[in-house]
Amino acid sequence: MCDKTPIFSIEGTVIKGRQMGHTWGFPTINVPMKDKPEFLHSGVYFSEVTFDGEVHYAITNIGVKPTIEGVNGLGAETFIYDYEGDLYDREVRIDLYHYNRPECKFSSIDELKLRIGRDIEEGRSYFGLTGAKE
Repeated sequence: MCDKTPIFSIEGTVIKGRQMGHTWGFPTINVPMKDKPEFLHSGVYFSEVTFDGEVHYAITNIGVKPTIEGVNGLGAETFIYDYEGDLYDREVRIDLYHYNRPECKFSSIDELKLRIGRDIEEGRSYFGLTGAKE
């Protein structure tokens, strides 16, 4: 990463979501947001998540998850690279660094899963990560 100044930071408590990402092979954490500043676009960002004094590379979607029926609250949904653990009810800080793409409604869940996989790989490239943790 070139610039270590975040575009925006979100601090909050991780809540339990629908656990769809977990069943798809890319578990996420969910942090609700009351509102979003006008300058912050909805969409996917390359980010870092800090908890327990440690910083982890991640990708974060800011928005309302328009493809998923029955989910419409504003939030930050974050996939943390090479991390396995339970962060429910824990405080985290999410620093957004690079806007990758806008949030959009996909025509199917399969199309959404493919795009998330591509987002994860694009983030790996952005952060200079070599591949999935074995």
